Order: sequence, then C-alpha cells, then structure tokens
Amino acid sequence: MRIFITIISLLLLISCGHNYTIGLPNDSSISSNEGTITVISDNDSIRLYTVQFPSANEYIPGKTEIWYESKKSGDKYIIVASNPDCYGRIATNDHDNPGYYNYPNDSIPTITNCIVGPCGTFLIVEGPTCDAGYMATFKVDIKSGDCYVFPSNYGFVGFANWSDNVIVTSKYNDVDYDLVLWYEVFYIVDSEGNVVNMVDTKAHVIEEVLPFIHHEAGLNINDIELVSYKKLTPKFKDESFWGNRFDCRYLSFTDSTLQNLDSLVNTSHKWTKNAGIYRFYDVDYDYGMFMTIDIDDGAHTGVITKGAFDNRLNAPKFTSR
Repeated sequence: MRIFITIISLLLLISCGHNYTIGLPNDSSISSNEGTITVISDNDSIRLYTVQFPSANEYIPGKTEIWYESKKSGDKYIIVASNPDCYGRIATNDHDNPGYYNYPNDSIPTITNCIVGPCGTFLIVEGPTCDAGYMATFKVDIKSGDCYVFPSNYGFVGFANWSDNVIVTSKYNDVDYDLVLWYEVFYIVDSEGNVVNMVDTKAHVIEEVLPFIHHEAGLNINDIELVSYKKLTPKFKDESFWGNRFDCRYLSFTDSTLQNLDSLVNTSHKWTKNAGIYRFYDVDYDYGMFMTIDIDDGAHTGVITKGAFDNRLNAPKFTSR
C-alpha cells in the first residue's frame, strides 16, 4: 500500500510573532451590538476578532465581519466581511484548472474559520459556499483587504514549515461514478500564488478498491498493487461516457487463486480462459455499464477496465484487451 500523506510532515504551524504595527484608517467602531464577538488574535499592540450576526433567513447564513483594533490608537476597521447574498453563487476549485486569483473581498459567501498567517500580515478565511458543503478558502491581506481565492473546495490544511506557503485541499470523485471513490488533492501555494507542489491520494484510493472490484466478479483475491491507471477515451461521440483502465499486480497469487479462476471459468459465462489469460467480461447494455478483467496467470498481472456509456459502440468488445 502506498502512503500519500507524507505531506502531513509539512503541517507544523510556524509563527513569526505578532508584534507588528500597521497604518490604520480612521474608521468607526463595531456597527452593531447584536453580533457574537470571537477573538482571533490578541497581543500588546492589536486585537483581531470576528463579529457574527444571526441570519433572518433560515436558508441563508448570517453575516460575519473581521475587525482590526489598534490598542495604541484605539482605531478600528473591518478587514473583510462575508456577503450572504453570494451564498451558492460561486464555484469552487475546477479540477482541470486549479487556480489562485484575485477575488472581490465583498463577495465571500460565508466566514466560519479564520487563521492568522505565520508572520501576521494576512488571514486565511474560509467557509462553505452552498448547502452541499463545498468550502472556499481565501487569503486576505490585513492592511489592504486584498483577497485571493485558493485552488481548494475542501478547506485549509496548514502552513508549510518555515514559510508563508499555504496548504489547501480539494476532494473529487471523478475516478469511478459507480463506486463513488473520493480522493484528495493537496496543493502547496507560495506567497506569490504559485502552486509549488501538488500531491493526491488517487492511486491509494484506487488500490484500496481493487479487491472489491475483483470480489464483484466472483474472485476472492487481496494484496493487489496498482501499477498504473489512465482514463479511457471513447472512440465514438458519447457525452455520457466515462471509464478507466487499471493495471495491477497480484502479490499473493497462489494455487488457490488458480483453482478459484478455473472454477469461475467452469461455472460462469462471464469468465473465459484463452492462451493463459483469464478474462471477465460484463457489459450491461440496459444500464450502459461495463467491466472487464484480464488476468495473466504466468506474470501475475491484471488489466481492469470499468466505466459507462450511452453509445453502444463504445462498449468494450469481447475480443479486445
């Protein structure tokens, strides 16, 4: 089994201290006494806190303001505030085009979490974008209020060691819509907004489900290593098509496994054997689903294809591999 969470070693939070001074505009005090105040950061010079206001609509979140207060001058100002009118109106990370870009700071749907950056010059602000629970994560400059959105739909993870680099994560389920396999992608974003590293758990998630796929075909075999995977491309036009090919290696291929395979060939019309290759072939034209497994009993390797189609011409042919 592969372990992809080595990125966790990067998550030690580093602080550069919070005794800094920032020029303050001459703004007023809190706009209402009806909100709930939560202190984010407090030292001899400044205090950062949120003010959360209740919502008058049960289907729309309330407003949250993030305030900066100078203890020396007494000046206060709002760094950023959420805008409930934007709830459900913004898209989170696009899997094919993860980006970090300037975002209007008056259009953040919700604020449910706020973390001060390691050197105290920016905030990490995040909150759900809709009832589906997708999280949007933003970087907000404490002085200017400039706002950027991170390539993330699942939230803030931490800061990379000894830097202002931010680690965020996204979740996707585009591997197999039948099995609904969720995997995570971790992005490390530097202070300029560049994605300097990216790690995902896709291969690990696929490898974990390989025994289950074989069990669905009637073959009880575990200890399967994923060698490679790729998306399948339909030969004919088909907007509903999706599919994957998984190449794997069997780490515990025994005489019992061969006996199991031979028994399947003798008892199931979905299993055949030809020139040392055991083949499972299952195509359901009514539901537009397919799954094939080719097993080389000499090399102890396998090839799995699995997916769905609308155009029957895209169903795998029995003779193909």
